[in-house]
Amino acid sequence: MRHMKVDEEHVWMDTALNEKLWENGIRNPPSKVAVKATKFDDGLVEVTLAE
Repeated sequence: MRHMKVDEEHVWMDTALNEKLWENGIRNPPSKVAVKATKFDDGLVEVTLAE
């Protein structure tokens, strides 16, 4: 949100990213996850796993 300068409601996270964050449960989240953020003309930001 800080880098793309948008509100929380304009950010969409991919389901694969969500599953990656929750794969170890709530007690052991990954320390680092590489993501790709794409900002569209209407202000929506899509966040996906980097390949």
